[in-house]
Amino acid sequence: MAATSQSRVRAAPVVVDRAALLAEVLAACHSPSYTPPVTPAVGMEVLAMARRPDVAFQDVARVCEKDPLVAARVLRVAQSAYFSRGARITSLKDAIVRVGVQTLAELFLAETMTTRVFRAPGYDAAMSSLRRHSAMTAHIARALAAPMALHREHAFLLGLLHDVGVAAAAYLVGTRVPFATAWPTILDAHAEAGKILCRAWKLPAEVEVVVAYHHGGRVGGTLHPSACLVGVAEWIATEIGFGLDGEATPPRPETELRLLGIDDAVIAAVTVDAKNVAARIL
Repeated sequence: MAATSQSRVRAAPVVVDRAALLAEVLAACHSPSYTPPVTPAVGMEVLAMARRPDVAFQDVARVCEKDPLVAARVLRVAQSAYFSRGARITSLKDAIVRVGVQTLAELFLAETMTTRVFRAPGYDAAMSSLRRHSAMTAHIARALAAPMALHREHAFLLGLLHDVGVAAAAYLVGTRVPFATAWPTILDAHAEAGKILCRAWKLPAEVEVVVAYHHGGRVGGTLHPSACLVGVAEWIATEIGFGLDGEATPPRPETELRLLGIDDAVIAAVTVDAKNVAARIL
């Protein structure tokens, strides 16, 4: 009887004030002592190099080699049947030749985010959902940007980072609060936490804007094209089964679609491409 009584005590739910927890997380983000997750510096550097038309393969490979763990993971992806087409890939230079500088840069940044940033003890399943959601949103944003006056690689970066505040907030909450209470609070805090993280990483101002305002796409009442692009990409990702756990399914973003000139034919084409991406790398 005593053991049963003790187990019941241990299983008793912990009551947590969500508003107080949210205030605590945001205060920690704004604190001068806040230490953000490590910047995915190598991944950012590789993506920046990929934008240069005269970049040398060996230079890209040399930068990738700064992070051997991520480089090994990227090589495994490059050796898949989709990319290798039967050819043996034994080095980063082989991978670059086979998949191209841009694709390798995207793979490298995505893997860097996975191994360095999208981690939080006690949130393994939720962080897995975040990684898949962010990667799919990034690929869709890049595809949507192709016919627009937006840099495709920049759109990929915006999509990949748009929910980075989820990881930052989850790390701050930790496992001291039951998941059922912690996760909704983390989602409530993620836009502000992401904005602070962007400043800590000294990312471009547009990245911060998109991270903070991609839900709704408005900055000070005005629609922001890049925030709208990421919002649409996130909506498509959710529609095809890559939504973020716990977030409500967003309605069709009619205003953003009109602003960007995206019609049903574009959505259908991008959806097919996104499903192909999911089949080979997600």
